[in-house]
Amino acid sequence: IKSYKKEYNRYELNEAYDDLYCQKSHNVASQALYSIIGPHVGIDAKTYDDVNLDSFTKLYEFCEDVTDGTTLGDGEEQQEGYDDRLVHMKYSCNGVISSEIKLEQLLSKILQTGRANLKRDEKNRYEVLLGTEVKYPTGMINKKNIVSQSNSRSYEDEIAGYLVNFVDETDNYTTNSLYVMQDGEDFKNPTHEITPFSIPYVTDRKQLYSLCRFNLCCKL
Repeated sequence: IKSYKKEYNRYELNEAYDDLYCQKSHNVASQALYSIIGPHVGIDAKTYDDVNLDSFTKLYEFCEDVTDGTTLGDGEEQQEGYDDRLVHMKYSCNGVISSEIKLEQLLSKILQTGRANLKRDEKNRYEVLLGTEVKYPTGMINKKNIVSQSNSRSYEDEIAGYLVNFVDETDNYTTNSLYVMQDGEDFKNPTHEITPFSIPYVTDRKQLYSLCRFNLCCKL
């Protein structure tokens, strides 16, 4: 699987293999690039000029060591001092494509496994928008720099948590289930609805728990 590494802000070249440094990797960024670049993709294949490699580099580095409030061990209750028990984990992508799928749909599904979304940059290249904390605003919209504006917001029904079916790499790749609950909720006696949820291409239980916790936090 094609991968890449940064060295003095340049990408290491290797004439022996498609002019790019290569190694086997299940890193989400590597899998995303592999899904759109190369002769195996067919006539719709993209080139490295079609992607914002800096944004993919940030995703690669993020997935190599994820440590935040979502990486608390699955099933453990968050309590005072839980930050001391955060675990370091890697986000990976692991799956089989068994049916026809559009290239951008596949890329979006792969990026989901790394808490990322697909967008286009100002040069119309594929760019990764990473779901991490932003400490400082990158833009400001107010009455001084817009002509007109309108705002609306919809409120979804509150949920107690998710019930996720997934292919478990620790159980001979059989399908297992995982409950991921909001703080204070118990899957045996929930106060709100437990919603079915899925994230394709995630086979690691702790990664799946982390991703689901992130999605639940986004609903608050």
